[in-house]
Formats: sequence, structure tokens, C-alpha cells
Amino acid sequence: MIESSLPRVLDEFLNYIFTVKKRSENTINAYKVDLSIFFKYLKLRVYSTTHKGLDDIDISDININFIKRIKESDLNEFIDFLTLKRSNGIDSKARKISSIKSFYRYLCETGQIEKNIVAKFEVQRIEKRTPLYLSLKESEVLLKSVTSDEIFYKRDRCILTFFLHLGIRLSELCGINISDINYNIAIKTITIEVLGKGNKKRVIPLNNTCIEILVEYLNYRKSLSHFIEENSLDALFISSKNCRINKRSVERIVKKYLQKADLDYKRINPCKLRHTAATLMYNHGNKDIFALQEILGHVSSETTKIYTHANINTKEMIDLNPLNKKKRMNSKIVKMVR
Repeated sequence: MIESSLPRVLDEFLNYIFTVKKRSENTINAYKVDLSIFFKYLKLRVYSTTHKGLDDIDISDININFIKRIKESDLNEFIDFLTLKRSNGIDSKARKISSIKSFYRYLCETGQIEKNIVAKFEVQRIEKRTPLYLSLKESEVLLKSVTSDEIFYKRDRCILTFFLHLGIRLSELCGINISDINYNIAIKTITIEVLGKGNKKRVIPLNNTCIEILVEYLNYRKSLSHFIEENSLDALFISSKNCRINKRSVERIVKKYLQKADLDYKRINPCKLRHTAATLMYNHGNKDIFALQEILGHVSSETTKIYTHANINTKEMIDLNPLNKKKRMNSKIVKMVR
């Protein structure tokens, strides 16, 4: 994780939020990009006149003394620069401000600076937007587009079913192992454990449609067992190269069937399928926002509220997904998964 091109003070911060705060790699990379741009801008516009472009600026020599010279006015100028020169939108600017605030908070907590000049800096409010999603009819059309003439149709149907029924993230789907599938005696259903943002695990119960499609795929997957690479033997979803499927491959699969179903493949992606599942579960369930929050793995219910355009448990909410056509679980299916 350590990079020689990064200033030591920034590298220590990134290591801190990775090891102590348990942030995900995506979050670490976002902090690194945001703070690197901030430091490069300061060297270019405020403390140096020898550089012509942002990309060529070396920030490895930045230290705590440099940071102590930064003023509130420098931050205001940086925001203007993001707006006028880089055409950053509200979301992008808010994220960068949040990264800077986290960095300064860390410096204060570790005693490296006495005054936090960005503590009261207002993060521009991000307007809540209704997420893009498929309708129930469109979702059914998408699932029906997976036909037996496709080579990997059992795998692909299971992938789309998981997205549309469970609302899992792309990274979560790719990371599912066969060992993550369990029969939960307490709630009498099949569950999967996924690794979400911030390396937080959560258990998601499967409805009967998911179970039936999963068992069908698992039977097919057994026929591939002799060809699967050793380091992917536990991976649930296998690529055409006989290894764990990656995010790019899943994105191509989703795009393929969206095109086949004559749906908007340019705007709909795995993330939008997650939005679809959340919207269907909320609109066709008993409006339990907290159950939906648990299913989606949101830290705050405020994030989940974008799907309200909540008193049942998570299993009932997933069962109430209108795409779930199988209301009764076959005992043979339970035994096969167990």
C-alpha cells in the first residue's frame, strides 16, 4: 500500500484508516486521489510557480510544516479551482471536502497540528436523487432474456437473480464463496454471507426463487470442478476461464442481457439492478426501512431512504420481492444445499 511518490504524512494517514478504521480499498484510493489533487493544487497555485501542469507535480516532499502553512482561503480557492477548471459536480466536490476534513481530523487527533482549519467548513449539501431502476415488468423481461441457448445460462441467470432479488453489490456478488452458503435453522432458510463496504460481513436470507436457481447452478458448477483453478475452488461464480469471476466480466454479462431484453444498457448496470431490488422490496413489502437497511448493508438509514419514492424482518422482506414466484421451499432443495 505504501507508495514512494506519496508524502509520508499522507501515507501514514492512509495506513491509519486502513488498519485502524478498517476502511475498504476503494475508500483508501478515493482519499489518496482527493488529497493528492489538493496538495498538487497548493504547490501549483499557492506555494510554487515553477510547475505548469497538475499531473507533473511531485508532492513527495510535502511535510507537516507545509500543511501548517495552509490557510482557510487556500481551501476556498481549491473549491473554486475544482468548479471552474475541473468542472467537478456537487458530489465530487463534496467527496473531496470530506476527504480533507478526515485528514485534518486525523492530524489533530494524533497531535500533529493544533488547529483544525477545516472543522467548520461546510460541505455543500448533496441533493437527494431518485435512483435509476427497472420496473417490475422490465425486471421480469430481463430475467426471461436468459435462455438455455446461452452456454453459461445457469450461471448468468443466478447472477441476475441475486442482483434483482437480494440487492447485493457487484463486489459482494463476485466475492461469494460456496462456504458462505448455509442453512439457517433459526429462521429455516438458506442464507449467504457477503463481505460489504468497510470489510463488514452480513448475512442475507434467500427467498425460494433464489434457492431454486442457486441449486440449479450448483449442480451445473459440479460438472466444472475438475477444470476450476485451485485458488478459485471455493468461488461460487466461475468465469469462462475457470477462475473466480471478476467485476468487469459481470458488467459485460449484465450489459449482454440488457441488450437482449431491449432495455437501456447504457444507463442500467449492476448498481442499478441493486437499486431495482431495493425499490421492489420496499414498494411491495411493508415499508420497513430498517429491514431494507440491513439487507442492503447501509450504515445509515438515511442512505436507505432514497428508496422510499419500515415491521417485518429481513427474510419476510426478501420473500415479498414480487419477483419471488416460489412461495414454498422444496425439502429436497434444502437437503441439496445443506
